[in-house]
Amino acid sequence: FRKSNNFFNPFLIIYSKNELPGNKFDIKINIKSTYDSKLVASPLVMTIPLPLSAYDVEVTSVLGRGKYFP
Repeated sequence: FRKSNNFFNPFLIIYSKNELPGNKFDIKINIKSTYDSKLVASPLVMTIPLPLSAYDVEVTSVLGRGKYFP
């Protein structure tokens, strides 16, 4: 099955990146669905690549779970 026109991304991704003192970054990512609120996306897996030198990673989630795998 292939669909090449009238394709809409089911999620809207909004991010902000702030540079903090001491070679640190604060990255915030918001994911919002663009489909009806009565539908459920389960499981939703999002992978964010980070450099191998990343340390002291804190993952927070408003709804659901978040994990960091080095």
